[in-house]
Amino acid sequence: MDLEAQDEFRTGEPDPPVRREKPDLYIPDITASATDVVSGITSGPPAELTPKFQPGCTYRFKSELEIQFQFPLRGTRKAKIEHQSRFDAGPRADGKRGIQLNGRTERLKVEMKAPGQSVFYDSLDAGDRQTPLGLHLNQSLNQWVDLKLNNENRIVSEEVRGRQATASPLEGFPQLGTSDLSQTVTVVLQGMPDKLVRPGQAWSVQGVKRLTEAGEIMLNIKCLYRGEVAHDHNRYLQIDLSGQASGDVGLPNQGSENGKAVLMAVHVPSLSGRVLYDPLERMVRLSEQTISMTVEIPGGPGAAPLIVPVQQKSKIQLLHVIPTP
Repeated sequence: MDLEAQDEFRTGEPDPPVRREKPDLYIPDITASATDVVSGITSGPPAELTPKFQPGCTYRFKSELEIQFQFPLRGTRKAKIEHQSRFDAGPRADGKRGIQLNGRTERLKVEMKAPGQSVFYDSLDAGDRQTPLGLHLNQSLNQWVDLKLNNENRIVSEEVRGRQATASPLEGFPQLGTSDLSQTVTVVLQGMPDKLVRPGQAWSVQGVKRLTEAGEIMLNIKCLYRGEVAHDHNRYLQIDLSGQASGDVGLPNQGSENGKAVLMAVHVPSLSGRVLYDPLERMVRLSEQTISMTVEIPGGPGAAPLIVPVQQKSKIQLLHVIPTP
């Protein structure tokens, strides 16, 4: 990849807001770590596990995603993405019951590795911001999102503000943007019970998770409340997760075939994870995911499909909650 320097920002007034009413709602992307594992069901009183954003508070989250592809002929490809976001919570501007969140990306780090090749990007590095990859990813730093939540903590509208995305030097390369902000909020809010639960109680979450504009996967997750655990010298409430997923997802950097997007089949035979709920902040402190999947990529005319094993780990961590400056 040619990393020659290019201008970092484009001048001009911000584009008008882009409004998307009632966006697709995802089920939680939460699933497990080997640390702080509870042996058996712990005892304890019933607990409320409902996350709530508090008006007048600022929440900072750090998201991490690691993916490893094992191609039969081209070897191993790895990618790591770190995303730090900020959300200011307040009452809804329209006067309705619920919460309004103003969210923006504060930092973005991307690392990609392939045999004999590696690419890095850190939004805090001025040199990285002027590479083709930087010019492509910088656009997410120039936008923010206003999310309206109803009284049941569901996202009912999403309004994107700032500069609209312009032509990229890396057309077809995945873009990280405001959808990742709304996904963070969705992960920490959805799938949690709306009533008191006792250690040992379980519930199920089913739904659709959109992975690209051209595909989605069906998820079926079982949640099991374990009770109180210790983590980083604090006491939290742990929920274990397990499940399966499958679906069809559009291939990146591909056009269409007979007017239809080229899809690859995704099979997730097992999914595991955990959520740590902070009862003091009334918010998810940590959600983790580890999944093993196979991706079936269509072959050429008359050719067999390519089966690619994929390992994925993801984590969303609440860094802190402070009064909004």
